[in-house]
Amino acid sequence: MSQRISIQPQISSLGRLLRRVALVTLIALLSACSSVPQTLAPSAARAAELASRGEHSASAREYDALASGAGAQADDFRLLATEQWLSANDPVNAQVSLRSVMGPLEPTARYARDLFAIEIDVLQGNYALAWQALGALSAPRGDAQTERFHALRQRTAIAVGEPVEAIRSSRQRESLARESRQVSALRTELLNQLRLAVTAGARFDPKLASRDRVARGWLEAAQLAAVSLRQSADAASQTTSAWRRRYPGHPAAVILSSLNQEALSDAAGDTPVRANLARPTLVRPNLTRPALSQLGSQSANAHIAALLPLSGRNAAAGSELRDGLISAFYQSPEDQRIPLRFYDTQREPLINLLRKATDDGAIAIIGPLLKDDVTEMARLQPTIPVLALNALADDTNVSPSNLVSPRFLQFSLAPEDEARAIAQRALAEGRTRAVAIVPSGDWGNRVLSAFQEALQSGGGELLAQERIAASDPAARELASSIQGALRIGQSLARHRQLQSELNTPLAFQPRRRGDVDFLFVPASSRLLRQVRPQLRFQAVADIPTYSVSSAWNGTADEELGNLQFVDMPWMISGADTENVTLRAEAQQSFGAGVLQSRLFAMGHDAWLLSTVMLSGSTGQGPPLNDPILGLTGELRVGADGRIARSLEWATLNRRGELILRDQMDDQSTDDLRE
Repeated sequence: MSQRISIQPQISSLGRLLRRVALVTLIALLSACSSVPQTLAPSAARAAELASRGEHSASAREYDALASGAGAQADDFRLLATEQWLSANDPVNAQVSLRSVMGPLEPTARYARDLFAIEIDVLQGNYALAWQALGALSAPRGDAQTERFHALRQRTAIAVGEPVEAIRSSRQRESLARESRQVSALRTELLNQLRLAVTAGARFDPKLASRDRVARGWLEAAQLAAVSLRQSADAASQTTSAWRRRYPGHPAAVILSSLNQEALSDAAGDTPVRANLARPTLVRPNLTRPALSQLGSQSANAHIAALLPLSGRNAAAGSELRDGLISAFYQSPEDQRIPLRFYDTQREPLINLLRKATDDGAIAIIGPLLKDDVTEMARLQPTIPVLALNALADDTNVSPSNLVSPRFLQFSLAPEDEARAIAQRALAEGRTRAVAIVPSGDWGNRVLSAFQEALQSGGGELLAQERIAASDPAARELASSIQGALRIGQSLARHRQLQSELNTPLAFQPRRRGDVDFLFVPASSRLLRQVRPQLRFQAVADIPTYSVSSAWNGTADEELGNLQFVDMPWMISGADTENVTLRAEAQQSFGAGVLQSRLFAMGHDAWLLSTVMLSGSTGQGPPLNDPILGLTGELRVGADGRIARSLEWATLNRRGELILRDQMDDQSTDDLRE
């Protein structure tokens, strides 16, 4: 056990003499005065005010004075005094106040006492003892204690050489962050602490992270940060470029790409400076919006609440949406930046989050994301506008009065919309007869149903449909499905029957049905890499094949040659479009991963929709039915509150390279032929 500092009052003889002299002098002064100002009695309100002004030592003294005569509340004031001494970076007086706590204590107060004791050890440099105590402490109670616990654990873990544990605690803190600037600040703080440890001589082997690529990226980023801050901007960019390629979309990407003395403070543990995310606006030129500052003028706490899954199994999706929101927020003009706060839908019931957000001053909501949560949100009938990040199911038992635009908008990247767009495009090109080869399961059922409805309503016909396994179908299964859909199997059967009857081998070329205009194969790029070779083997690859956006993952692949699909502008921007610049800016700020993130683009457009929704609903901005040119497409609000997206059309040439539909006239016919 480490030696604790003990305070023992020691007064010398000279000191006692001086005190007596001072007392006599004071009595004389009092007798000479007609009136004497009375000393103010200790006040909890004044102590709190001092704390809010950052005068932590004065606040602590006030709380200590209150504790001396507070009776049953004495321990509460002693704990408050301890907290203020710690905020003043004074562990000695903090220990004195904490040792005066008598007890018994309620569970919450007892937990605070234990945390304060550990924090005192940390401030006194007793890291090993603090780490041991943290390991023995029970799970945190409530968001405030969770934040304090993991902030303490993060700092201590780095000090004792457990950086991976520090990264895990930082993730826990990030899941509690409600505002975009808090997320940036937490990431800056972590990189700062890791960097300073490396500068001080710590050696963090990336192998400590094992298979955790995010943790490994943080450890490598810390070493690069320590080097880069001593380099010029160009040299630092070269130093970190290989890291950015290895870790696309990493949480440290923004901070590492903005390395400078403003972004990373040299004082470990200080409140970090938010990384500079100011970038040229991603809003297209024809989208104009009014100043929105007056919308929040009635409350200093006015904000837009983003309800996202920031922990649990859907945390990755929530994080991508959050990065998109943060990007659009900082790219907006300052007079249009209503504060943005984040609420984790995986930590509390939705009804609690809705109540908390409105109590905190929310004037609009972005989210939730999960379909069940969207249904629940509609049933709760929120009193402020909502932009849900998913669509209600058609059979949802929710009163239409709850879904009045612009109070409840539904914004989703539904593949059903893409299937309808494909049917409409094919019909416009004179292709009316289709064969569908669709993955089995609910996703495939929904996509096929939407495609068939749109095709038939436009005068087209679905000639046949076949199902295949949604992942890794056997080659025999694929061949059977393709043969069945195109009646190749019937041709093969006739051949076998004729050979049997004649009892002699016959030269044969299987024939497919001749009434097919196009194939509809909605699937992932991985599944299509298995389907397309089978189409070639069955000699039907010359039939135009259409798919949805999941067919394209941003990588050219010869196996996918001659495929046509619809997608959002963010994913299929051409070399001569303005999106090239926008994508370069986003990559610099958030890492290369955002270039293949449709959810990042959705988060960006959700911010545009929310601000237009607010300004339109007050009559101060453009109508909601005006088109918005976003990263996910051209957006319009339907009468039912659903956001409709107009998508872009693209194809892959025979080498599997992306060609925008508008550029196809510039390609030779041979280049598009098998």
